[in-house]
Amino acid sequence: MYGEENPKKGSTDSNQQSKLPLPQVKWEHHKIHDKQAILTLTGATASYGTGDGSTIIASCSEGTDILLWHGRTGKVLGHVDTNQLKNTMATISPNGRFLAAAAFTADVKIWEIVYAKDGSVKEVLNVMQLKGHKACNSTHSPKDNSAVTWLCFSPNSEQIITTSKDGSIRVWNINGLSAPLCLSRTYFTHVHILVLTMRKSMLTKWSYYFDPADCCKCFVEVRYHLSEDPKTLKVFPIPLHDSSGSALHYDRLSLSPDGKILAATRGPTLQWLCLETGKVLDTAEKAHD
Repeated sequence: MYGEENPKKGSTDSNQQSKLPLPQVKWEHHKIHDKQAILTLTGATASYGTGDGSTIIASCSEGTDILLWHGRTGKVLGHVDTNQLKNTMATISPNGRFLAAAAFTADVKIWEIVYAKDGSVKEVLNVMQLKGHKACNSTHSPKDNSAVTWLCFSPNSEQIITTSKDGSIRVWNINGLSAPLCLSRTYFTHVHILVLTMRKSMLTKWSYYFDPADCCKCFVEVRYHLSEDPKTLKVFPIPLHDSSGSALHYDRLSLSPDGKILAATRGPTLQWLCLETGKVLDTAEKAHD
């Protein structure tokens, strides 16, 4: 792990611009996944809940294990196992709350990073799975034919975008609120009773409020604490095909900071898609020659 070297006292701004300080090794560990290579290394700021704002890093091995690290100290904060044949990749949500991994199958496993009152990582819990990518007709095995090849979080950490060998892109709601149910003020009493009933039976979480138009809106959260898996919000076909017309899959995904444009790659091809419609905005056939 590298950090910026402290500038020497008395140095001027012009000298600092002409001679940038070399990175300084803060900590290093060897063979962190035994003899397994590291496939992905991602970081995020622990800003959710009681997180202390420190940097947390996830290292994903080519085996089945994933480690969580403290960015400043190099201390291991947690360890999870996908229990699949091999990992494909793993990433952390921008707010440091969720850890998601794709591993050889059509499903994505998601863990929640739970923080203690002092801001430290308390535990890492397996809370949900993304299930929806389906195998299509192919000579490959069903697992290989529908395997998720990459995923990324939305900037607000409430959605996940996945791409699969089934030729589709899926947008999932993992923590956000579903579409609002709008009711007029005359139905407020019935809504209030429904809220109390649902809370008493602990089937879901409901909230309500009045907007300026005097309209009551109810939102339903993903009930992963009751083993409810997230639902698909959108499905787009991947706009890439081979010479025979068969759908291809993307290798990598990255979402713009405003959550509107999805960048996707396959080999030397780079495409930009509108996340709202799935429409291709631009294509670079040989992005790196």
